[in-house]
Amino acid sequence: MNNYPIEELPWLLEAPADFRARLTTLKAKPELLQARDLQTLAAHRLNEVQLHGLSRLIDLIAEPKEQLRELTALRIAMVGSSTTQMITPALRGACLRHGLL
Repeated sequence: MNNYPIEELPWLLEAPADFRARLTTLKAKPELLQARDLQTLAAHRLNEVQLHGLSRLIDLIAEPKEQLRELTALRIAMVGSSTTQMITPALRGACLRHGLL
């Protein structure tokens, strides 16, 4: 049995070396964004910076476009005794891995 720390998400592939370039390309033309583009990026082991970048890309989508209809829209309410801003990008990334937007 391997003793990988769970926070390393060992079952996911490493993020592609050109992850930032892919995000930049998609941010430049959000109207061309496809559901598979988001899911492909989210399907990797992302660090905090990469998750924030993916989350900002989602923010560019005011409402789900026709190209994103494959993804199920979901609203999650978070209640906490302190800030919950740090977990939001991770939740968004996890949701995208499972076809949720």
